Amino acid sequence: MSRQKIAAGNWKMNLTLEEGRLLVEALIQSAGVTKAEVVLCPPFLHLTTVKSMLAGAAGFPLERRIAIRN
Repeated sequence: MSRQKIAAGNWKMNLTLEEGRLLVEALIQSAGVTKAEVVLCPPFLHLTTVKSMLAGAAGFPLERRIAIRN
């Protein structure tokens, strides 16, 4: 049995909101390039923005995402 590869990004306090938006946009553009599971861990204050950016994004189907509740 093979293991699922995971690429996780936990940017905590290291990116501004705009830098985080650019990172998420780049990940959306590169969706499907890797077979790894992509996990994002934005700061609490960025959750609403990241959630709205990923809503319906190709390569990020709902069943593969963890629900973010406000």
